[in-house]
Amino acid sequence: MRDTLSNNSDASRDEIVKKPILSINMPFHINGFIASRADYYSIATLSGTATNVESGRYVQAELNGQTWQGRVDSNGEWSIPLPPSAITSLISDDLTISHTLTVSVANSQGDVARQTRNVSVPNHYHKSPMGIGINPIAGNDEIIGREKMHGQVISGLTHGVPEDAVVTVFLDGKAREALVDGNGFWSIILTPDEMKALTPGEHSITVELPHANGETPRWTGRNFNVTKEKGTAYAAEITINRVSGDDVLMPDEQKSGLIVSGTTANVASGKEVWVQLGENIYAATVKNNHWQAKIPAEDLALLHNGSATLVASVKDLHETATAVHQFSIGETLTVPHLIFHGAYDNFSAEGLQWSLVPETLSGVVTRVPEGTLVRVQLGTLSWETPVGKNGHWHLLISPAELMSQPPEALPLIVSVSNAQGETVTLTHTISYHGFDTEDQTLLVMNPISGDDFISSREQNADIVISGATLNVPEGQAVEVTLQYQDGSLVLQSKIDANGEWAVLLSAEQREKLYSSELDVQAVIKNDAQWQNPNGGELSTRHTLLINRDMDYDKPLALYTDNFHDGQHFSLDQFPDGLTLKGHIDRYSADQQVSVQIGQWSWTTETLYGNWEITLSPAHLAALRAGSATIEVSLLNNETDDTSSKAVHVVFERPVVVPEEPQITLDPVMGTDHITEVDAEQPYALTGTVTGKDSDWGDLSVELNGQIYRASFANGKWLAWVPADEINALPAGAWSGLTDHHLLTVTGVDSHGKLFHLEQDLSLPASDESTLTSLADLGLSGGENAISALLPQSEETQSTHITADAPGSLALPTASNDLWTTMPNRSEVDTTHYPLAQQQDLAELLAQQTPLA
Repeated sequence: MRDTLSNNSDASRDEIVKKPILSINMPFHINGFIASRADYYSIATLSGTATNVESGRYVQAELNGQTWQGRVDSNGEWSIPLPPSAITSLISDDLTISHTLTVSVANSQGDVARQTRNVSVPNHYHKSPMGIGINPIAGNDEIIGREKMHGQVISGLTHGVPEDAVVTVFLDGKAREALVDGNGFWSIILTPDEMKALTPGEHSITVELPHANGETPRWTGRNFNVTKEKGTAYAAEITINRVSGDDVLMPDEQKSGLIVSGTTANVASGKEVWVQLGENIYAATVKNNHWQAKIPAEDLALLHNGSATLVASVKDLHETATAVHQFSIGETLTVPHLIFHGAYDNFSAEGLQWSLVPETLSGVVTRVPEGTLVRVQLGTLSWETPVGKNGHWHLLISPAELMSQPPEALPLIVSVSNAQGETVTLTHTISYHGFDTEDQTLLVMNPISGDDFISSREQNADIVISGATLNVPEGQAVEVTLQYQDGSLVLQSKIDANGEWAVLLSAEQREKLYSSELDVQAVIKNDAQWQNPNGGELSTRHTLLINRDMDYDKPLALYTDNFHDGQHFSLDQFPDGLTLKGHIDRYSADQQVSVQIGQWSWTTETLYGNWEITLSPAHLAALRAGSATIEVSLLNNETDDTSSKAVHVVFERPVVVPEEPQITLDPVMGTDHITEVDAEQPYALTGTVTGKDSDWGDLSVELNGQIYRASFANGKWLAWVPADEINALPAGAWSGLTDHHLLTVTGVDSHGKLFHLEQDLSLPASDESTLTSLADLGLSGGENAISALLPQSEETQSTHITADAPGSLALPTASNDLWTTMPNRSEVDTTHYPLAQQQDLAELLAQQTPLA
């Protein structure tokens, strides 16, 4: 009976516990043959599925005496990234040599599934000194879900490429540049905006090595796919902590090995973190949102002195997050260590948004005291900015400063020295080819709170959400919508004279949103005031993250002392520049204040809580008259906390009055053409004079030889021509064309100086109902004479007559009665004609000729 039960139990177990099944996706080409030299320098990710195996069990890969492991996830999937060193150690000139790759997994009952593959690694160096590879994009060359909503690291290794050499990375044909570190590693980060712009489907990445003119470029490529999947609600995130506390790994520290660590978010405990340093990969496990991995001393000994890069990646469900972190190896104990966090779009300022948005250069310096100056040079411009208490430094570069540089590859040089005179320098190249802004329309948003993140210390502070526009008129409405889980909040702004806009999100408003992540979108819609010539509404959006873990009662407050909302500034009243002043309520020696107006920005340090910034006369001259937004931001370099406010003012630029009086003439009859209907009633000739009324002693109007005295007040003059005298103007035909009559406005200022303005009028011939202009008379003035040049016709050749002024002037023509001698001035009563008859007159741009 027991035997029967025992046999039945074994049979039952075979039915319940199924044998494990293992599948492998090979990263290499056909039959595991390494067919490209690029495979030498790329991570080779083994992956597959393990069926009938519990999650958390390890898949083990063995190759050439080395072993790597990867965990089976809840979906039965597994992956193991083989480091480049695993491939390069197998290189052989003998094509017949292959190596056995064994992959196995066991379930909890001890049942094992095993697969083997052969791997061949021929020598592809071909006497070429340099090579390059590209790591899998997003871990598996597939970007899905929320991987499209945050930056993605594109990276790889090189061989034989010197430190700080520049490799060119092409994404769908668009080029950008990356620097090679001291251990052959390069990387770029695709920004969230670039990720969102990637359409579903296949895309290509190509990386080209530096080469001299005439040399054949050496390059490698990789394809990746963008899917339409929405993905999980929260994307995985990963960070890397400072290496060895100060991002400097000294020789004595290398001898004892190195612990590298970091944090994760939205990643379950037990998930694997893969860490790459040089040609090797190390494993770590997430525990309570933290991870750490140990790099053995023998691997550290293989690294070169200079810069090095750590890459850490983690996968939660189907989505992969990657981070990069640079540190230094083998420097002296006193030489400064300088880290630069990057600039623009991975050292590319080609995006049109950089014509509107300032860029903050930043980094960290160690082994120098607080206040040490970091020197920054971009093209022909140079700045100095102090190091903060925690070693951080920041520098704001305005769009105007960037656009002042010639469109070319701009050298960016950052350096710092210690008291011993030891200097460290980082050199980069900014790709910049200028901006074609004439026909473009654009709406951009500045990073909110400096980095689109509200820290716990910033929770109770008001926040300015601001941005800029290109070729959008002043006064156009901007609608800002903050979308959160249970609803939305809409804020309104208008474009100022400098193309800027800003709204204030108060701490009270933000607290009511009950969300740690806000979608912030700004929109300019087509309306009756303005239609986008490029079609459609303009929009831009940012994701604002809020840390709600802690609550600080008192926010960092920023105040402006000598300017306020609604204030008017007459820009001509500041010959030495305009100084803006303010203060903060809780100050330290590690705070900076920046001011942005239009395309310009300025930065200063606080002194005992006070700050002031002077806008130079040259900067004032560049500002546009009209409404303006002064955005003031405070940065605490010690904590990276910020506070900001926007002050809406009006800049006024007075009309420049010429040194000498001037006369203008409004269009006669609206078009400088007199029709038969026009001639049936009196007409007011009008215009303007500059200066005070007391500057003018006499002003008269001469029309076809008749002189009319003008009255003037408040800079405007008026002279009436009776209807019968308009009718008396001859209208006979001259060579089949309409005749022209000369209207002369003459003024004498209080110093006895004569000013003179002339305009042709057209009158219709008796049998014409439309008007045709004759060529203008050639008119000129001299010290004591007026001269006239009549145009050539069939009946008379061009005739030039000169007479004394202001005496009479005879103008002979084809018909002797057409032009008559100009009599001396005569008095005309103008008091009984209403001024209201001027209101329909259009503006005339007429040329003025001083006669004396």
